[in-house]
Amino acid sequence: MHNGLMKWSRKEDDAVAKALIEAGITVLGIEVEPEPQATSEVQPAHTSATPTLSERMLELAELHHEGILSDQEFSDAKVKLLSGL
Repeated sequence: MHNGLMKWSRKEDDAVAKALIEAGITVLGIEVEPEPQATSEVQPAHTSATPTLSERMLELAELHHEGILSDQEFSDAKVKLLSGL
């Protein structure tokens, strides 16, 4: 019987959380020092394509929906993003 929920592993949850945080930091223009990476860890390949305005707005909406961004932070980030046009 299927309960309608997707099966996620802890590793997938961590990867999604990290991606959302990185997107929020990028959109908000926050500068942070990179955390030291373990040398035995395999790093995912990064694409060099710049996200579109739509993709960045969707990232903001996801961060807001997940409660990572407050209403004010979400609004400020949208203004900042749109003022760069």
